[in-house]
Amino acid sequence: MASAGFMKRGLSLYSQTKGLFLGMAGRPEVAAVRWASKKSKGSSKNKRKTTPGKHRGLKLFDGEWVWKGAILATQRGFWWHPGLNVSVSRKDKSLNALENGWVKVTEEAWCPNPTGVYGELYEAEESYKGRLRKFVHVIPPKQSRTFKLVEQI
Repeated sequence: MASAGFMKRGLSLYSQTKGLFLGMAGRPEVAAVRWASKKSKGSSKNKRKTTPGKHRGLKLFDGEWVWKGAILATQRGFWWHPGLNVSVSRKDKSLNALENGWVKVTEEAWCPNPTGVYGELYEAEESYKGRLRKFVHVIPPKQSRTFKLVEQI
C-alpha cells in the first residue's frame, strides 16, 4: 500500500475527500479545511497607474545629417510616410535611413498606388490632389569625381 511508507515516516496523506486525512495509525482523522468563499480583489490604489510615454515621433528633423541605418521616426501607423532612401520596419512602422545624407521632410499629395519606378518621386493623380501626407526623404550628397574606371587602373 502506498500510504504505508508515509506512515512509517510519520507523514499523513491527504485523501481525495474534503477534510479527510489518514493519520499515523492509518485511521481517518477529520481536519477542518477551509477554502476562500470569495475571490480576493486588488485595491483601488492599483488602478491609478500611469505609464511613461513611448517617445514616439521624429528623431531627426529637416536639414540634419543622417547615417545609413539610423532611425528617422518611430510611430504607430503612418504619421510619416517613407520617401527617397527611407525604409519601413514591418513590426512598428519606424522609418530608417537607407543611405547617408540630409533629412528632408515634405508634405505631398499621397497616391496609394504610384505608377512610377520604385525609388523615384512621382506626381499624384488628380483624384488624390487633396490628400496631403508628410513624407520623410534622405537626400544623399553629390558624389565627388574621385573614382577611376577599371580601364584606367
